[in-house]
Amino acid sequence: MRVIPAAFVALAIASGLLIPRVDALYLLGHAAALVFALAAPLAYWWQLRSNPQKNDGVSRFLLIGLAILGLLSAVASGLLLSMGSAMAAAGDIGGMFFWVCSTWALLILSIAAVFVKAPRSSRLTL
Repeated sequence: MRVIPAAFVALAIASGLLIPRVDALYLLGHAAALVFALAAPLAYWWQLRSNPQKNDGVSRFLLIGLAILGLLSAVASGLLLSMGSAMAAAGDIGGMFFWVCSTWALLILSIAAVFVKAPRSSRLTL
């Protein structure tokens, strides 16, 4: 259950990097990346809401960080989505770099959220 936000971010990375390689799927790939980037902080918030014992300062910091990075990744996906095609995005200088940096930072923080306050004897479950 704790790996769901990280799985959403991994799906955002895969859909933002692999699907837009085909011109016909460019819009679909970046739209999916946008949705998955916003789904990661929402999934973490849902987990905190269902487990009130884990609602401490570190978890709130992770939630705020995930929300900011998810929003940045979604904005960058929206920027790439507004280009319309891979040919139009070829002249873009910073949009893809901004998306890659924000999404990888989102992945790193979501992986940190998986392991924060995890009991040593517990096994990670999907």
